[in-house]
Amino acid sequence: LPSLSTLNSLVSAMKLNWGRKMAERIAAELTPFCDQIEIAGSIRRQRPVVNDIDLVVIPKQGSFYALQDRCKQHSKVVTSGEQNQIYRLANCEQLDLWIARWPSVDLLTRTPTNFGSLFCCRTGSKEHNIYLCQRAESLGMRWNPYFGVFEHGRCIACETEEEIFTALQLDFVEPEKREK
Repeated sequence: LPSLSTLNSLVSAMKLNWGRKMAERIAAELTPFCDQIEIAGSIRRQRPVVNDIDLVVIPKQGSFYALQDRCKQHSKVVTSGEQNQIYRLANCEQLDLWIARWPSVDLLTRTPTNFGSLFCCRTGSKEHNIYLCQRAESLGMRWNPYFGVFEHGRCIACETEEEIFTALQLDFVEPEKREK
């Protein structure tokens, strides 16, 4: 008979594997509605126990409501906003959908997507996010996790996680090491 610790680690690993499989299946279903979609949260950090499924997305232009409708097909809406939507799946698991803005260009300005900052934030951990905010503050900047790193009121990094770490003068930290 396997030891209790062996059984516990198997159960934990199955929870992560099950969460990853669910997230991958949901992401595949939502991909037709998205320009970009990534699995975030505790699944991305490879935590043994997964509490919910976090996805960060940029919906295709004109597909925001179709994306919502697809999510509603097999779930109950808990909250529905322009930046965050939470769904209770049929198996009682929670799906958190984090919606990044589209990059845009007009005659005079370019507004980049906030995907990288949102992806970094929603990957977490909470402690790591606090560390990044404190790091920004120590450099005279501010990290708004939903919008990017700001210096003197101007966004200097938001499109990719690598930009966030570079702006904060840090080496990139792999997701599974973001428990600090």
